[in-house]
Amino acid sequence: MLLRRLNRQAARVLAGVGLALTLSSGTQARAFTEEHVIILLDRSGSMKATRASGEMRFTEAVTRGRDFVLTPNLLPRHFAVWTFEGASYFREQDFMDPASTVTTLNNLSTGLGATPLALAVCDAADALLQFEPGVDARKVIRLISDGGENSTPETAPCFGPPSTTTYPELEEGSWQWKVRNMLKTGDPLRDWKDDGHSLFW
Repeated sequence: MLLRRLNRQAARVLAGVGLALTLSSGTQARAFTEEHVIILLDRSGSMKATRASGEMRFTEAVTRGRDFVLTPNLLPRHFAVWTFEGASYFREQDFMDPASTVTTLNNLSTGLGATPLALAVCDAADALLQFEPGVDARKVIRLISDGGENSTPETAPCFGPPSTTTYPELEEGSWQWKVRNMLKTGDPLRDWKDDGHSLFW
């Protein structure tokens, strides 16, 4: 689960996490007709490090992203590609077909900055919800990163200190708490446990 991994701050492990923002209607599952995916790649400076395999972390991240795009799926899929570093993120590609997405991934390069992970995840979730809202689509963020949050701007809705507690009892106001709320309710400040009802995922 995303928040368990984010709370560990596993800076030495390249993690590929699929975050499904699947809209539910009460207790009944929706029958999806499409899948909308944002591939969210960490391109911060630490991604230049070489892994035991001899590959650069960023190279492996791109491979994981490409493998995910090429995985067979019964639903028509639309992919966007975002990267993040420094104090922001970059929309490398708007929603397109798998072949275009593979080309975009192959042309990416790593950067030098820090890791605005909370900013990137929360804004990606918002962008997913705004893309073709009238379509019954499964919404997915495919996050591939080697580290934890360290550079989200203070003005960002999901900015916050690290939680001093672990998932699922995250500290209110922490960036992990806000990211979880965004993924669960579409609002970083709305605690999904208040009413026990999860709108997403």
